[in-house]
Amino acid sequence: MGSVDERPELREGVLLPVIHRLETEGNVEGRWLPGPQGVRRYYALTARGRRQRRRAHWAWGLSVGALRVHIEQLVPHRVHRIT
Repeated sequence: MGSVDERPELREGVLLPVIHRLETEGNVEGRWLPGPQGVRRYYALTARGRRQRRRAHWAWGLSVGALRVHIEQLVPHRVHRIT
């Protein structure tokens, strides 16, 4: 396993289907705009997408908090808070 700072690699063909699903659900919107190497598609969160992001962030916080409680019960003196 790598370091905490490493980000998982996204394989080719993974990101675009996710973006298309988010666009279909109304969470992102895409626009064709001129870029440094020609016209490119740019995406931005919609108001609905921002609400979804806040809900997901809140739910993640609850999950992390619950896990922290369980871990501290199992190993009370060895858990160090990572910020």
